[in-house]
Amino acid sequence: MITKGEEDILILRPLDIHTGDYQKKQHGYRVRTSSFRVSWSSKSVQEKINGVTDAASRRRCALAYTQLIRDNRSDYNKFIQMRDVAQKNPWPYEIYSNEAYKGIECALWPNLYYSHDLCESHIDGTASRQSGKSPT
Repeated sequence: MITKGEEDILILRPLDIHTGDYQKKQHGYRVRTSSFRVSWSSKSVQEKINGVTDAASRRRCALAYTQLIRDNRSDYNKFIQMRDVAQKNPWPYEIYSNEAYKGIECALWPNLYYSHDLCESHIDGTASRQSGKSPT
């Protein structure tokens, strides 16, 4: 069962995540049945928000969407624009190696990655992630 929060995230995503069939092992661990893939959502985020029947959910998603597209620290708006272009002119894309897809986490999980500084795809090996503490 999908909770309201999970439903909101699905509405706010400009991409769809494909992970294969959901299966559990004996002790509750999820079985990997397919590779992790993404595709552009067939509906725009605005269309998905407008399709929400519950007024409170629609208002909550609309406010979150406005915040996400206006936030300069997030790459969310970049992926909203890329999705709109891809619907008009489809092109093959490789999210793991193409520089244009840095910050994709902001579009896939906007509730977790509100800033591109948090995205693993922005880590390029030039920044030190070590503690600033001196060894004693």
